[in-house]
Amino acid sequence: MRHFPCVALALMGTVPIVNAQNLVADGGLEDTLKCPQFIGAFHHPTNTNNQYIAQWRATTLASPDLHHTCGYNDFQPRTGDGYAGIIFYDPTGYREYITALLAQPMEPGQCYYVEFWVALSTGSIMAIDEVQVHFSNGVPLDLTFPPPGPLPLTPHLQPMSAPTSNNYQQVCGFYTASGGENAMTFGNFQDNAGTTLTQVGSVGGVQAYYYIDDVRVSPLELGPDPVVCGDDTAMLVSNIQCPQLTYTWSTGDTGYGTQTTVNGPVSLTVSGNGTCAASDSVLVTVRPDADAGIGGSDTLCTNGGGTDLFTLLGGTPAPGGTWTDPGQQVFNGLVDPATAINGSYTYVVLGDAVCPNDTATLDLFFEPCLGIGEHPTNGTMAWLGQDGPGIHHFRVSGTASSAPSTIIMDAAGRTVTAPTRVAPTELWVDLTARPSGMYVLRVHGPAGAAAIRFLHERR
Repeated sequence: MRHFPCVALALMGTVPIVNAQNLVADGGLEDTLKCPQFIGAFHHPTNTNNQYIAQWRATTLASPDLHHTCGYNDFQPRTGDGYAGIIFYDPTGYREYITALLAQPMEPGQCYYVEFWVALSTGSIMAIDEVQVHFSNGVPLDLTFPPPGPLPLTPHLQPMSAPTSNNYQQVCGFYTASGGENAMTFGNFQDNAGTTLTQVGSVGGVQAYYYIDDVRVSPLELGPDPVVCGDDTAMLVSNIQCPQLTYTWSTGDTGYGTQTTVNGPVSLTVSGNGTCAASDSVLVTVRPDADAGIGGSDTLCTNGGGTDLFTLLGGTPAPGGTWTDPGQQVFNGLVDPATAINGSYTYVVLGDAVCPNDTATLDLFFEPCLGIGEHPTNGTMAWLGQDGPGIHHFRVSGTASSAPSTIIMDAAGRTVTAPTRVAPTELWVDLTARPSGMYVLRVHGPAGAAAIRFLHERR
């Protein structure tokens, strides 16, 4: 218990924890059996009327305090509603101790991360040099009355400075388990002669009274082996996040997280305050994306014979996908232009539970392909042939001072953008990048409008 006035303070920012397993059964002191209404309420070792919290114990017959927003509450919890308060130092040698129960015993040889948040009471003018923690198999009860001075327990973490601030501060470190530990005791295990004090104020009690909240014990965990697709990035984040520690990733990063796009193992070692360093690793698997290739539009000659649509896809499509025709019927991807219908033909390559399907669509039009001699001329307008991969040469009506304007359309009647060079009585259209098929050139000039159909062959 303590006898200091009530002062409420704002909480510090929280630290995000990822994939966190906490061995402490109730690290936030939330699992109350009843609401504490007065000072000295906690979980007494023998007095069943003074048992207010399920997963914590008073270690001696002293009177530590359970604070809760439902009742007795002279500070603020860091998170949630409950928190503890105990005396770490008193000039008389009086001490208070509390023990958190673990949800499962510790594994022998395992390096555990230990974290809790503490704040010095505004009513204390003295701060001590370190907070201390002891792990044991069972609660180390001492039922001596009156309560003894320091319990003869060994601190199990390297010295960690106790805050001199009235704001919650993070305390963290590592502990190598002997095996079977299922209890975690807080307090000052030094006598007054062995305790270093710092005076932080001039008004208040000479006791060093601290609040404790958000207690955590956990191994380092990077989570399950990640699987990503193609160019996606695997994001890995440590469940241990404390600025007092050192983070060493196999990727070269030194923060709480890392990312990679490469197949293979990724490891993390976290070291700092404690008797061990924690390590964990995962195997990153990068699966190739499903690839249906690149679709487009094309015009096929009705008298040109059967066509395997797979050959019309761009990119690097994977074989073995599924084709559907404009009527949503599945077929083998082979079309006969003489009987096929205009529309969208879809090719789907299946992914899996991680990587999605991929789809490519071919918009196809089927036209009779006229020979050069079958192309009609309109006045003096004529197609003069195709040069190389796709330069088409035309004679058009015009005058020496006025060049015609042009529009080019594909077999579906869609306007096509193509580089064009125009002279008064001639023009050249570059369809090198366009698919084979029938096209229409419309010309508007001094002699009026005219049109001509022509065949483009992608060579």
